Amino acid sequence: MALPLTDDQPWWQRLLWVGLPLLAIAAVVFLVLNRQDDSASDVEIEGVEWQLAELQSNGALQPAVAGSGTTLLLDGTTASGSGGCNSFNGAYDRDGSSLTFSPFATTLAFCDDPPGTGDQESLYFALLADVDEYSVVNDQLVLTSDGATVLLFSTE
Repeated sequence: MALPLTDDQPWWQRLLWVGLPLLAIAAVVFLVLNRQDDSASDVEIEGVEWQLAELQSNGALQPAVAGSGTTLLLDGTTASGSGGCNSFNGAYDRDGSSLTFSPFATTLAFCDDPPGTGDQESLYFALLADVDEYSVVNDQLVLTSDGATVLLFSTE
C-alpha cells in the first residue's frame, strides 16, 4: 500500500504524511529511553538511617510519637536502630522487593519519655517481625505485611 502522496498535494499535506509518523516514532523512542523505573529493587535503601514516621495501630496508620527517635538502619545483612528507648540489631534478608527480618537482640531498658514511647516500641518490634515486602515511594521507605502498609519511614 503506497502513501497517498501526489505532486498535486500542497507541501504541508506531504509533510504531514511523512513528518507525523516520524514524530510519533521519535516520541516513543524518547519515552522508552527516558523511562524511570521506580521498582523497589532499584532504589537503594541500605546505608540510610530511616526515621519512623507512621506505624499501623488498630488497623490504621498513626503518626509516630514525636521525639521518640525510632530508627531503622539496613546495612549488608544487618538491621539495627532504636525502638525509641532500646537499641536493637539483627539480620534481614532482601530479595527483590521481598524483605524479612530475623528476631532482634535488644537492650532491656524501660522508658516512657516522651509518653507513649514504650508502647510504640513494643508495637514497632512486633510489626517489623511481620514485614514481608518493601517499596520506596516519594523518598519514603514503606514496609508492608500481607499487602498492608505497617511502617512508613522518612529520611528526615
